[in-house]
Amino acid sequence: MQSNNRRYIPLLDVLRAGAALWVLLFHVVTVLRPVGEPERTLVGSDNPVVVVLSQGWLAVSLFVMLSGYSLSLGLTKGDIDWVAYLKARWLRVAPLYLVVLFLGLMTAARRPSLESLFAAITMLPLPGAFEPHPWLATAWSVKVELVLYLCIPALVYAVRRHKPVPLMAMAGALGLVLLLAMHQTTSMVDILYSGVPGRLAEFTVGFALGYAGRTFPLRLRRVAIAVGCAGFAAVTLVANRSGGFYDLPGSTRLALYLATLLLGGLLLAAVDQRPTPSSSRVVAAVSAVGSWSYSTYLWHMIVIKVVSVELMTPLQRTLGVQAALAVGGALTVGIVMAMSWASFNLIERPFLSLRPTYVRVAAAIEPAGVAPGLRPATARTHLLAGPVARPAVPRTRTAPVAEVVGSIRTSGDLSP
Repeated sequence: MQSNNRRYIPLLDVLRAGAALWVLLFHVVTVLRPVGEPERTLVGSDNPVVVVLSQGWLAVSLFVMLSGYSLSLGLTKGDIDWVAYLKARWLRVAPLYLVVLFLGLMTAARRPSLESLFAAITMLPLPGAFEPHPWLATAWSVKVELVLYLCIPALVYAVRRHKPVPLMAMAGALGLVLLLAMHQTTSMVDILYSGVPGRLAEFTVGFALGYAGRTFPLRLRRVAIAVGCAGFAAVTLVANRSGGFYDLPGSTRLALYLATLLLGGLLLAAVDQRPTPSSSRVVAAVSAVGSWSYSTYLWHMIVIKVVSVELMTPLQRTLGVQAALAVGGALTVGIVMAMSWASFNLIERPFLSLRPTYVRVAAAIEPAGVAPGLRPATARTHLLAGPVARPAVPRTRTAPVAEVVGSIRTSGDLSP
């Protein structure tokens, strides 16, 4: 997602696209399964595709880490206008959410109370908020992320006062202690996934990695991406064999959560933070899908519940179970992608153009005798940026000593 508050990195949108498609296909597999078949029958499947897709809840963790990482890129230096920051965040998430909320309100069988409607409009995870199904079926994570946006000022203060990596280690240790303490009274699902504590830890890890600005060398980036993807596949296999999302033991769930933090951090550490556009058409196309990911996330469950579920029964009678699932899934993906593109261009983009600039960086003062935009000849060259252009300094001919002495004697001027 391009913004005037931070540099654009195409690989982040590629990762967003992968996470969005994972969530979409996860709901396709779990919701459009054969009629009457419980979701837990996907556990223990021998089909590797089903194993990966059935654990798409892990993609939400990657989404949250990506959010923290991308926001940190524009906050590393300069003065921050926090009012403008909040306005920019509101313009990012609120317009589409309010459109979906309005549609849900218009089609609801019962009108909500003023209190529950107000709680829904605030976009905060308040109890009793109006949540028309399926219109806001996935909006719970949007509300949690809004709370994470409100934590950004504290994170910026912390990383500017202390170094990001030690701060992340201390926050991780403190978070683990809090999670273990809360586990005595609250289910691990509510702590790690449905509530703020677990999502805040993911957000903080992504934020600290982006703020630190440390990436793997070029020769190790592809290796890190391959290891991260293979690691996520291994996590899905363990989760699938251990009971799936609903039946995971608490200790296993915590171990998988920590593994997800590690693997997500590995993928983010492989991101090249230089805003270099890719010449690959495939990368450009996938990046475009990533820029629509918010629309995909909000619309996909609506399409599945309103359109796809109604088509599954006649498709199963005509084509059979597996063929109906494949056809229904393909139709769902096509409809969702078309709606996401239209939603992004017609609803999101007009408001995104209104986002203010909230980071003010003082302009650097160029040394005398150096052309604008060029560094002085003594400046150190960045290892990844390549050689820095050096301005040509005109050479002057040095007069011989005899000429200087002769001119002094002729003029008779000996003043300093």
